Amino acid sequence: MRSAILTIVGCVLTVALPARAEGLHPFLETGHSLALGGAWQEGDASLRATVGDLPEVDVKLKELGVDGRDSSLALEYRWRMSPRWSVSALLYTFGQSGSRTVQDEFNYDGIVFEAGVGVDTDIDMDTYIVDLMYSLYRSQRAELQIGGGIHALDIDVAIRGRAFVGGADAEVATAANDLLAPLPNLRAQAFYDLGRDWGVLLSAGWLSASYQDYDGSFTYAHPRIIYAPGEHLGFSLGYQFMEVDLTYTSSSRKESEYDVTFTGPTAVISYRF
Repeated sequence: MRSAILTIVGCVLTVALPARAEGLHPFLETGHSLALGGAWQEGDASLRATVGDLPEVDVKLKELGVDGRDSSLALEYRWRMSPRWSVSALLYTFGQSGSRTVQDEFNYDGIVFEAGVGVDTDIDMDTYIVDLMYSLYRSQRAELQIGGGIHALDIDVAIRGRAFVGGADAEVATAANDLLAPLPNLRAQAFYDLGRDWGVLLSAGWLSASYQDYDGSFTYAHPRIIYAPGEHLGFSLGYQFMEVDLTYTSSSRKESEYDVTFTGPTAVISYRF
């Protein structure tokens, strides 16, 4: 049934939308492209914010009652400045909340939550990607690009519940921690024109390094199928994978660690001008 529906939709798009002129696939042409769509993400995260002499305790989203699945906004902008050079910027959002009675004692941002207490958690993790790419190989139908970029995580976590604060009796307290982590990384991208307005694109990024107050590793992959039936309009379906293991030391007495994995399909509609 699903395949039949997809076939019908494809036929309608083919008939309703004008065919583009022969020549380079729009992805390979110079110009601007603005895209809007969504990402259906499955998030798995382990969080830690240790202050002072408190023990290092990792807390997982599921332990806090947070559902790691989220349907979120996706924004993309691409500018091919010349046949060889291009720059792009992307935004993906993730926001979830949850409530649960914790099974084991843990501490977060200097506040201790004992086993058996109820906690409410809000977490937002937005992803910003900016990269500059250069074409090592380019033909009428294919392209291989390498470059570098920034993959930034904007993380905001708040945990509220009954807790022990400074040795006092149990009271309502909120542990909050936010971090904007710009992670420089190497990038690679390959495109191939499949013909009949279709193309396939694979983007990847990676890094394992320490700089300033950050220490960690990063892996990113995003294969996509692109359909460009006209000179201006385009569609893409893909699947995104991102894994970040990051430690941030803000002072001699405070350290944060985030081990985050996002996976899931993406779909966008783009306009080229």
